[in-house]
Amino acid sequence: MLITVEEVCQELKIAKSTLYQYCSAGLVPVIRVGRRLRFDKDQLLNCFTSGDFEKARRGKVSLIK
Repeated sequence: MLITVEEVCQELKIAKSTLYQYCSAGLVPVIRVGRRLRFDKDQLLNCFTSGDFEKARRGKVSLIK
């Protein structure tokens, strides 16, 4: 099932800018539909529960707000 940026942010309780940083850094699997971003809910869940995401995030993305 594909979900929107807004749905991901609401589910994960993160800002859109944070999600866009994750996408730019290649930390989350994203599907481009035209200019819009969509996310496969199952792939996203696997990404965040694998433990690899946290390791990659610490090394690649600055989350300074």
